[in-house]
Amino acid sequence: MVASLQPVRLTARTPPVSPLQPVRLTVRVPQP
Repeated sequence: MVASLQPVRLTARTPPVSPLQPVRLTVRVPQP
């Protein structure tokens, strides 16, 4: 059970982190 949860968290963290990184860059450009 723990083994199956580990891989699931990695895949779930990859998508949210990728879109958040580029979004912050675009938001920082117009701000300053």
